[in-house]
Amino acid sequence: MQKVSYMGNGSTTEFYFNFPYFENSNVVVTKNNQTATGYNIIGNSGGLNADIPYNGGKVVFATAPGTQDNITISRSLPL
Repeated sequence: MQKVSYMGNGSTTEFYFNFPYFENSNVVVTKNNQTATGYNIIGNSGGLNADIPYNGGKVVFATAPGTQDNITISRSLPL
């Protein structure tokens, strides 16, 4: 499983990841091991004629996660 983890600081709202994915539902975001809410996913284009439409991107929270909040971004692809 592809995943990255960050520690919130109360001011950062953007958290980057670099694994490929097909659609936003493939990206799982948790905060303190609970399903996170209040964010958008902005993907990096895989390029013209790419097999994978997104090659990484960022999760942008409407409100910055608090100090010491553990943010995890992972990929879950259905078989």
